[in-house]
Amino acid sequence: MTSTEKLDEKLAAFEKTKNPDPMIEAFDIVESFDVNTEHDRVAARREGMTCWMHFFNAVDQAIDPTWDPKDLPELSVTPPPSNGVTFFSGVDPKSLTDPVARAEYERAIQKNRDKVLQAYLHDLDGRAMDSMKRFIATVCAGSEQARIDFETALAASSLTEARRQRLRALLPKP
Repeated sequence: MTSTEKLDEKLAAFEKTKNPDPMIEAFDIVESFDVNTEHDRVAARREGMTCWMHFFNAVDQAIDPTWDPKDLPELSVTPPPSNGVTFFSGVDPKSLTDPVARAEYERAIQKNRDKVLQAYLHDLDGRAMDSMKRFIATVCAGSEQARIDFETALAASSLTEARRQRLRALLPKP
């Protein structure tokens, strides 16, 4: 199985579950990509670039552009009172007998999970851009063909123009 196939498998698992673990594993795949260990360095460089483009596309699709970094997630969500009973935060929603209170609590839990995921993805995006900068510096420095391969990978990707510009800004000056 190629690195691209492994990466796409992890990204599909993330898309299905919205669990950050497969995204962590996907980041590990792209971050540890080493063209120097491959027999065909040119093919490895191209595959590495393709992997990075797939990764950033998945991150961009998962990130909510309206996310407010000041609206931090709670450590634990406190449920509303249910039939006159006040519960501690973190209680299982099934403990609430009032269906309206339970539904409100479940929505609050999901909203908090979404905040946690967005905070994680924004942090991961910053770390990934730093890692991509190192990758580009390693594979593109002093190589016009590598720069062409980079532009080809960008053109073949479905990345937004904003992301393409952010990635191009990482290229070392010729």
